Amino acid sequence: MKTKIKMMALLVACVLFGLSTNVFATHFQGGDLTYVCISPDMYMVTAKVYRDCTGAAAYTYNDLKVWSPGCNTGRVIPMTMQGGLVTGSPYCQAVGNPCSTTGRPNYQEVTFNALVVLTADEIACNDIIFSTRNSARNTNENIVGQDYIYTEAFVKLRPSVNSQVQFYNSSPQFSGNNIPIPIVCFGQQTRFSLNANEKDGDSLSYELIAAQSNYNTPIAYKPNPMMLNPNTPINNPNPKSPYSNPLRPQVALVQGIMPPDFTPTFPMPSVTVNWNGPATVPMQDPLSPTGTTMVWAATPSFNLNPLSGELIFTPSAYYPGTNPNLGRNKYVVVVQINEFRKVNGAMIKVGHVRRDILFIVEDCSGNQTTQPDIPTPAPIFNTTIKSDTIIDVQTCNSTPLRFLFSDPNPGDKLTVTFDTTVVDRMPNSYLKIRNNGTTMVEALLYITPEAQHVGRDYYLPVTITDDHCPIKGTATYIYRIHVVKNNFAEPEGGQKQRTICLGDRADLKVKLLRPDSLLIPPAIKLHKANYTYQWTLDAASDPANAGLDANASTQKDIAVKPTAPGNYRYHLRITSPVSGCSDTISFAVKVLALPQIQDIKVKYAEGLEEIMFGRSAPLQVLSNITNAADYTYSWSPGTGLSDSTAMNPIASPLKTTTYKLTVSSKEGNCKAEREVTVKVGELFLPNIITPNNDGSNDAFIYKGIQPNTSLKIYNRWGVLLKAYDNYDNSFKGEGISDGTYYYIVKEPNGGKSYKGWFEIVRD
Repeated sequence: MKTKIKMMALLVACVLFGLSTNVFATHFQGGDLTYVCISPDMYMVTAKVYRDCTGAAAYTYNDLKVWSPGCNTGRVIPMTMQGGLVTGSPYCQAVGNPCSTTGRPNYQEVTFNALVVLTADEIACNDIIFSTRNSARNTNENIVGQDYIYTEAFVKLRPSVNSQVQFYNSSPQFSGNNIPIPIVCFGQQTRFSLNANEKDGDSLSYELIAAQSNYNTPIAYKPNPMMLNPNTPINNPNPKSPYSNPLRPQVALVQGIMPPDFTPTFPMPSVTVNWNGPATVPMQDPLSPTGTTMVWAATPSFNLNPLSGELIFTPSAYYPGTNPNLGRNKYVVVVQINEFRKVNGAMIKVGHVRRDILFIVEDCSGNQTTQPDIPTPAPIFNTTIKSDTIIDVQTCNSTPLRFLFSDPNPGDKLTVTFDTTVVDRMPNSYLKIRNNGTTMVEALLYITPEAQHVGRDYYLPVTITDDHCPIKGTATYIYRIHVVKNNFAEPEGGQKQRTICLGDRADLKVKLLRPDSLLIPPAIKLHKANYTYQWTLDAASDPANAGLDANASTQKDIAVKPTAPGNYRYHLRITSPVSGCSDTISFAVKVLALPQIQDIKVKYAEGLEEIMFGRSAPLQVLSNITNAADYTYSWSPGTGLSDSTAMNPIASPLKTTTYKLTVSSKEGNCKAEREVTVKVGELFLPNIITPNNDGSNDAFIYKGIQPNTSLKIYNRWGVLLKAYDNYDNSFKGEGISDGTYYYIVKEPNGGKSYKGWFEIVRD
């Protein structure tokens, strides 16, 4: 068991005042009013009243007012007391739980019922208020005087006065796990559940409201005597190591302020410190080398969860030794629970009830509050523990939630109570509690939501009570169990889309995420989950070419071999043994036609069948490919090409080269290959001529150079001897003696230039 918040002591001196006892004989500490719709326009109304054992004797009668403000003045119906007085048991067995005018605070519960049959005039009013009003409240710390205690419940009969729709609404009902006169421990975090059970499927919201003495008549709130300014220090009375030395306490600094007056939403001093968390606030410390020390944050907070109805606060003021009649440690808190129902797409408030609570702060003598531990289920259950009280479970899946309870006070025995009304409402639920009443309690809750439960929240109160003396410790945790949709199967490998080549096969396989077993009450043991399978073809897919074998349509895994290019979609519906639970997985298969390369042409210059040396020619691929972006292209070798990954590159090899083109689909690995040879003409520039008319080397002749090329011939001293603007391979050394000469050959239009030397030899 983990300690949620350790005891906190405030450095506040509590001054005791010698006030006289109450002027009135007071005894009302709290109460609530609920109703159940028995039949159309007939309601059973129940009032629970809680009297202070130190006050006047319990009433044996109670009056119920039925009225509609603004429509009729109403009528009064006597209520009937049900059974005897029920005395509270907040203390351990050793000290007992007497109900007397002296001694420890205690209460008695009194229950009254009244059957209300609405009259025609009341039905016409449509909005009905049930209420009780009794004198007088206990003296307490946060509201003025000893006024009447007023309880109220509201019911709307129809969406509007003339509507033919009737709600037949029953109010939320309170569990007996949390009596609204709780003793809470000074300095320790308190979690208190309103435990409202709603059987009509309506949505509930919770809000803190002012205590009232009559209809729409709030009672004034007193000033808050405990004003903590920001940076007020607070010491932890149970410091963590290494702060066990009294000379070096574990300190928190107040962040923010409490209201100067008590309010309905901040009705008592409450400052929360997470002593188990990190120190986050700098505090001046002359003994520190840096002049500051990191300490903890103390935050004024009194929180009500509007969805779950859980109150979380830390009582932070305690006045020891005072007469209980002075009310110094008693705080009134009132919560209203609103019901909403969706009608024609709109949320309509159909009712509300209130719970009038009196929190009594005591020094619990070191009894520390506890929190259960929830080990994370195995991954197969796909459960998410989102926080200490928020759990996501999936539909069509039996999720085991294991709770472990132990007390931080050695030897204290625990009694764990689940709200079975909520458990019974959970779909296909099963609860087993082991070793209740011992120092180590374990609970196992199975829940198997069905498809129709997706999106629902189940707020499960769990009350933990120890047997500590003299004051028993009690905490209620509300677990929000949220149902999410379960995809209880997925494609093997996670691949729902695939591309294949025509003639290839696609294996469609699934992996069950919860393949072993399910718990379906009334069974108390897991049973083998026998799933069924059904393959179908999407309506947009061509059944004649899809390759779906009807004989294999009820198998878990299949293989398909489409007979024509196109897009095909196959659906697999998997059904589990849980009623209504199924999952559909879709596979998309794209079938590509095999690429075909009919020819690759080299676009030589007109009249040529080769590329001049250093020149280029485009390559043109002729194929059946209609969308070039669906394929990749790879030329080998890649040298001499403008882009070895383009479909139609430009070739510029320096010698005759054979290229191979490989065309592949981006998916499916459909391939085609073809080769092409690019011919390159030889580059030749002579380094000798022998102009003797023997037919060999008689002239300065070049090859592989563009026509209309200029030629200039120089002697060794750089003197220009010959110049041709459009050289035609005709120079035979005319007018020049034998010897070594230099040339510059330049192609037209800014083309290439070639420089070199040659000899003239006539012998």
